[in-house]
Amino acid sequence: MSVLLIGNWDGPLLTITASYTVATGDQEAIDDLLHGHDGWAYEFLVDRHAEAVQRAYDQEIAPGTGACLVDDVEGFEPTR
Repeated sequence: MSVLLIGNWDGPLLTITASYTVATGDQEAIDDLLHGHDGWAYEFLVDRHAEAVQRAYDQEIAPGTGACLVDDVEGFEPTR
C-alpha cells in the first residue's frame, strides 16, 4: 500500500488537503482521485498518513527557505 497526498501551494505554504491509501502503483485509482485537481500531489510508498506527510516535508520544504507545510487532514506536524 501507499499513501497519496493531495494539496496546494500558496506562495511558500504547502497545504495537504486530502490523503488516500491506495494499492502501490495503482495508476487508475490515482488518476480517479486526481480528476479535476491541478495542484500538488504525490504518492509515497508508506503505510501511514503521518509518514507520508513527513516525507512530503523532507522532500518539498527546503531548510532556510521560509516555506512550510500544513496538514489539514490529520494535523500532523512534521519535524526536521
